[in-house]
Amino acid sequence: MFPQGTELAGRYKLRRLLGAGGMGTVYEASHAIVGRKVAVKVLHPRLARAPELVARFVREAQSAAAVGHKNIVDVLDFGSHDGVPFLVMELLDGEDAGVLLERVGNLPPGEACWVASEVLSALAAAHKAGVVHRDLKPDNVFLTRDASGVGVRLLDFGIARFRADGAEILTAADVVLGTPRYMAPEQLAHSASVDHRADLYALGVLLYELLTGVIPRRIPDAEEPLETPAEPPSSRVEGLPAGLDAVVLRAFADAPDARFQSADAFREALAPFVGGPPELGPPRASSSPELEVAPPPTTVPTLVGENPDRPPTQSLKVPRRSLRPMVLGALGLLIVPLGLGLRHILTPPDMPPPAHTSTHPSLRTPPSRTAPPPAAPRLPVAPATQETPTPAPAHVVAVPITDAGVERRPRRGRHGDRMVRQF
Repeated sequence: MFPQGTELAGRYKLRRLLGAGGMGTVYEASHAIVGRKVAVKVLHPRLARAPELVARFVREAQSAAAVGHKNIVDVLDFGSHDGVPFLVMELLDGEDAGVLLERVGNLPPGEACWVASEVLSALAAAHKAGVVHRDLKPDNVFLTRDASGVGVRLLDFGIARFRADGAEILTAADVVLGTPRYMAPEQLAHSASVDHRADLYALGVLLYELLTGVIPRRIPDAEEPLETPAEPPSSRVEGLPAGLDAVVLRAFADAPDARFQSADAFREALAPFVGGPPELGPPRASSSPELEVAPPPTTVPTLVGENPDRPPTQSLKVPRRSLRPMVLGALGLLIVPLGLGLRHILTPPDMPPPAHTSTHPSLRTPPSRTAPPPAAPRLPVAPATQETPTPAPAHVVAVPITDAGVERRPRRGRHGDRMVRQF
């Protein structure tokens, strides 16, 4: 699948995806110069390496262009991009018959016969041009909607049998192509005698399905025999016009000679039952005129103060686990001072050391400069244990602790940690 904005062969710019099938992908596109909207069918790149499939793809364009009928999709151009072929068709608005049946179940007789009559008009022109469609089914009958009303376009001539100057091309007799539920017995039997009457058989089955909502015969694959006879449409739906059963059953008779021998004869027999076109569903909505090739990225909320036009960045999102070290560190900074403060409050102040434990005169507590209080009466002690007090020096200065060689014992007070040193 080509990305959005690709210009195929420099002429057609892809706008949006319309659908995909087994052979290719269909896009809405516009002409790069004149701007006309078109539908572009691109062969799957993996199939572009098969010459036979490429030839069928080319034949689809040739077959539709050879007929040139209002009920056949108009092929406008053909080309190749990077080795992958594509064909350009008119862009249609509406729904195919398969979608219509899924939506409504079955159609009133007049509407069903109108659709079949329009398809027969296209088949008559194709058969006269020597083209046998061979894959007529609801998905290849497209009901269009335009200013003139509802119309019908026949699609997908990819497996059509095309005769030019009496020569049959591309399809071997032992190859079965088509959709088994809508294929005539001779087409299922690999017969080389398949002709335009196989298309009339397929349209008879399609008409039966439009009337009743079911196919007349269940054919799981091409190897199983047909289930005969088929029940008439009136046995499944009440109120069908008299005579319509005979027209429908004749259309998909087993023997080719028992069917209508031309599209014009089939259309003439159906004319008394033709009514008006069916009502189509609402136009398909598109969220964007551009081709959407990938789901949109996940939207990231815009931060306050951030420019909304700038693409969001994932670096603004902080993982949860990265906050844990920061929280623990903040708690540690709070707990350490709190613990020190509690220790300071609960711990009593240091008592001055006993006099007999001091071994250096500089560590003794100096006497106060004020008059000492009256001394308490001393108890008599033995002379051997009594110490003579050392007189205080004449000049005592308080200095900060700066000497690393002196043992320090701080004394707390309103002037801070100080010690007394005697010069």
